[in-house]
Amino acid sequence: MKIYLSGEIHTDWRDQIITGCKAKNLPVTFISANNDHESSDAAGDCLGEEENQFWRDHKSAKVNAIRIKMP
Repeated sequence: MKIYLSGEIHTDWRDQIITGCKAKNLPVTFISANNDHESSDAAGDCLGEEENQFWRDHKSAKVNAIRIKMP
């Protein structure tokens, strides 16, 4: 079973869940959004520079959504 861990990135809640599941030998794999702020914010920079921060964030959010899309 694949589990997508979505949510805030400022605490280690993902690691706690993954560690707990491993300790119980549960047959699951985890995927998650990019939880590194800097690289997440820069994900769309390869598509060209934006003067407006809103559009930079918007492009990066779209690129991040493509990167984590589950098959």
